Amino acid sequence: MSLKKLTARAPAKLILSGEHAILQGVPAIAIAINLYCETTVTSQSLPRVLFNLANLEHKRERTFRHLRRFKAKVQADYHRFLEGKHSIRQVLKEPFHLLEYTATAFMDKLNLKMQEGLSVHTHSDIPSGYGMGSSAAAIVSLNFALNQFTGKNLSLDELFHLNLAAENLQHGQSSGLDIYTSAHGGCIRFCHDKTAESLTWPDFPFTLILSGTPESTTGECVAHTQALFKREPSRVADFARVSEAVYQAIQHHDFNAFKAAIIENEHLLEALGVVPLKIQAQIKTLHQAGIAAKICGAGAIQGEGAGVVIAFASAEAIAQTLPGFTPLELRHAHVDLHGVTLT
Repeated sequence: MSLKKLTARAPAKLILSGEHAILQGVPAIAIAINLYCETTVTSQSLPRVLFNLANLEHKRERTFRHLRRFKAKVQADYHRFLEGKHSIRQVLKEPFHLLEYTATAFMDKLNLKMQEGLSVHTHSDIPSGYGMGSSAAAIVSLNFALNQFTGKNLSLDELFHLNLAAENLQHGQSSGLDIYTSAHGGCIRFCHDKTAESLTWPDFPFTLILSGTPESTTGECVAHTQALFKREPSRVADFARVSEAVYQAIQHHDFNAFKAAIIENEHLLEALGVVPLKIQAQIKTLHQAGIAAKICGAGAIQGEGAGVVIAFASAEAIAQTLPGFTPLELRHAHVDLHGVTLT
């Protein structure tokens, strides 16, 4: 191995437009933000892999043989999911399985002959389950760290396919938006055919509102919305129109047009049934105060939490409008322009 210790980090993401509708061919626009998952890879003498996943409170050592048996089982379970014989929750039964699979798939894909063992340590300040791409950032940072650690120097485009295969196990069929945005950073217009355009972010101010963890999974929300799109195709055209309006507003640095499109996008999401009533009321209060806001993840079809809400104003202005939120639930943020990097 060319290195003995290496650390990489990858940013979270927020979807500004096109969520859910991207699976129907509508371009989505997303930004990478300054919350990160950090992965450190260190060599160790024993031919095993030690996983120390701090946020998951998971620490255990695995032999390469065990990991390859585990990978084969996961792939078989995913195939059964594609055949409709399994739910996606039966593919990766524990949160830490995602990174155990990712590391094994990287080593097998490149046919690495590991003479030494590895220690993989991850830590993330991205809230899990809030629609901010925490699993995507973990995958991206791990594969990037392994790539640099082993001296393979694969490009981000080459790593994209490894990242996508891992994320599919988490979400069923990933659009690729989360992992692309986390890898490249900045503001991205991403199409369903997995082509992307980098946009210059106009530095519009925004604050994150942590509205609570959704009780429904991303997969459950996606199944709900895709059924609606099939029954009412006009909804797809509505999302396409709003996504184009967001795109044009960013291109022309037009904050007023941008805010109007964000508000309309939120109304479309509410009509899809993925914004709980409590969150709708809070967002409506912000809109009435002249603050554009919307949910950024898959949302929720049950419960009161909807993950992260993005509001285009300062945290102080939002706290005055919604006084019930604590400072921990209101976070200043800015766009990360670098994507995955070594630290």
